[in-house]
Amino acid sequence: MSKAILVKRGVECNSDDHWYGKKDTVEECQKSCADARDCHFFIYGWNGTKKGDCYRENTEDAVCVEGWEEDSFDFYELVAPWIGCTEPKAVNYNKDAKINSGCTEFDACVEDIPRDRRPPLAPAGQCNQWRSWCQQPCKAGNEGYRNKEHDTVYASRVEKGKIRVDGDLREWATHSHDRCYKDVAFADRFGDEVIFETQLGGKYFGAEDFSISWMMAWDEDYLYLAADVADDVSRVSGTCYQNGLQAAFEVGGADSYEGGQSMRGALQAKRSNDLAISRLTLINVGQPWPYAQRSQCQTLAGNSSEDGRGCCVHYELNNGPGWSPLRLAEVAVLRNDNSNHTIFEVGFARKDLMPNAHGARWAEGLRFGFSFLVNDGDETSEQQGWAGYYPQSIVNGWNAGQKEPAKVGIVQFAGLDPPVGVGGAGGGGFGDFVLGVFVTLCVLGLGIFIKRWRRGQCRPTSGPFAIKTSPISSTYAPNSLAAADHCSSVLPTTTPLSSTYH
Repeated sequence: MSKAILVKRGVECNSDDHWYGKKDTVEECQKSCADARDCHFFIYGWNGTKKGDCYRENTEDAVCVEGWEEDSFDFYELVAPWIGCTEPKAVNYNKDAKINSGCTEFDACVEDIPRDRRPPLAPAGQCNQWRSWCQQPCKAGNEGYRNKEHDTVYASRVEKGKIRVDGDLREWATHSHDRCYKDVAFADRFGDEVIFETQLGGKYFGAEDFSISWMMAWDEDYLYLAADVADDVSRVSGTCYQNGLQAAFEVGGADSYEGGQSMRGALQAKRSNDLAISRLTLINVGQPWPYAQRSQCQTLAGNSSEDGRGCCVHYELNNGPGWSPLRLAEVAVLRNDNSNHTIFEVGFARKDLMPNAHGARWAEGLRFGFSFLVNDGDETSEQQGWAGYYPQSIVNGWNAGQKEPAKVGIVQFAGLDPPVGVGGAGGGGFGDFVLGVFVTLCVLGLGIFIKRWRRGQCRPTSGPFAIKTSPISSTYAPNSLAAADHCSSVLPTTTPLSSTYH
């Protein structure tokens, strides 16, 4: 069954069209449109030589983005069971639809509830609550925006050598739950509160589509970032940044001083709009191209990624020591298509971020501006969206090539993590988490994963990605990816929000 809805009288759409011939009535024109099964909009002539003319209009939306032309036609929309949203992730997905129409993106204010129980529209009055988060009057483009809970995030001190950058996150097992972060809200380019921002036709359908759990640590030589990215579709492009991880570090400009000492190139937390005071060091990492089909890569300090095994590491912008990077970052990226998770583990070298003259400041209590994001592209390997920590400092605003150092968050070097189960939120410990992940992945129906697990197909046994002996427990699956999302079980779920450049 089908029906026709009159959208606009006395017009035709300036889209391409197809003539169905002369029809005696609108109903006959509607039937021709419906019988074709590739028709969503049609026009019917009512005057002069055009009376009875029946055309299919090939516009994609009833608003006719191609523009209207006044004429002796009425414009109709056909409603039929085979017309509807063909995007499985959308709230209003229609499994019977053959013609795509009216997909509803995950609403900006809807709670993270199972897809089959999500309301189609946001509850009234729950949008744009971010405005109370500002520490000063909010302006266009999110100037002055600060997240009320995570304007400062904390990196835990670890002993040198504890963390090996290989994508296996189990050595983060004792990381404090209070220093785990998940889907941290930020202001998009319009100043709205989101946890994912889209562009270039990208869509966001909630945490099942894209979500980031992350944590940070430091030792005498490196700042470490571990990010577990839940991403239903993973694509890799010819650049590090387009579907990789981008990180920004605030350093002093030529006119930045502290205690009479120049801070030029040194990590600082002034977040100034003046580029003479605040600048950014930018480093991008990702899977290499054209080796994108591999599920893992690793680059150690000073190693080239050109051997086909290393990750892509791009020192895009350096305002640090000597204004030239030493290229000592260590990177591992692992992708697991069974669980739809990608692990980024990165060690940013102190010598790349801090001049030797300021080396003593690399200690507990150090505070500096920091942002990072992970890019997403479902339909294409282009940068169709991103999530992370204050990503607007990186993605929006060229600013003479220096991006937006005023929009970074703050990292503070904290002390050692408390023992597992002592203090901190969540309290359950890493072993409980891993058991929960194992139950989720294996017991609750992922038969393919179980079969591959039993056959050993999920367990690397040699090379730089070989699984280590567990220091925690032998009761869980020794799979670095299946066991990696340390943060997600101990953090309260953040309300997923949605909206819309390197």
